[in-house]
Amino acid sequence: MSTFSGYLLRATVLVAAITAVAAWPVRAWEGDEGLTAVLLAGAVSLVGAVLGRLPHLFFRRGPDAIFHASMAGLGLRLLGTLAIAAPIMMLSGLPLMPFALGLVLSYLSLLVLEVCDLISLSRADPDGVPTR
Repeated sequence: MSTFSGYLLRATVLVAAITAVAAWPVRAWEGDEGLTAVLLAGAVSLVGAVLGRLPHLFFRRGPDAIFHASMAGLGLRLLGTLAIAAPIMMLSGLPLMPFALGLVLSYLSLLVLEVCDLISLSRADPDGVPTR
């Protein structure tokens, strides 16, 4: 399994777990619209995480290239998530608190996952193959 597809699988499972944990309290709090808002927030965060990983598909091998791709990815991830989330928050009519809470929880959880993956990439040998 490639690094990108493995990351995508782990990110999807993480967002699904966060959404499943948040489903019951949010549904009791805001009803079905709140549940829809949390699901949409998780999807937006997942799209942002995929955008943040795109620079790693094109980097050359070596620690400097991994660092530069990581920094570019963090910027793309933040800007992409904000660019998608802002119109949804302003125009959708969904409850804002469940959407914002779901977005923050999934964004931060995916950020931790991304940092852990980047640490394992930085421990790679000069050919870019992880040494686990």
